[in-house]
Amino acid sequence: MAQKKKRPGQSGELGSIRDRQLHIRVSDEELKQLEDKATSQRTSTAKYCRDALLYEKVHKANIKEQTELLNQLNKIGVNLNQIAHRINKGELFIVEEFQDILKAFKALKKSQHTRELNNDN
Repeated sequence: MAQKKKRPGQSGELGSIRDRQLHIRVSDEELKQLEDKATSQRTSTAKYCRDALLYEKVHKANIKEQTELLNQLNKIGVNLNQIAHRINKGELFIVEEFQDILKAFKALKKSQHTRELNNDN
């Protein structure tokens, strides 16, 4: 039976302690690549390697892409807010502006869907 968790940081299935070690040899360059990939996934090198070895899943989150998507989404939100403000003030609403925003939103959604499909492969 697995031991119960005694200290924080010793996570495992159902709180069991990971008390076994696996040693592998890597070059300096390979270690740097593993550390960089783990950092880009915002996880520890050990967790990154465990996920890759045991579950064959390594999250392919790209922080730069996510930041770019958030910035684009923010710009769309700002445009929508400006339109709502102008409508509330009783100003004329230009349909072309809304159509441009709608096109930008659809393009963003399509690019996100394409990235998700590429990450699944």
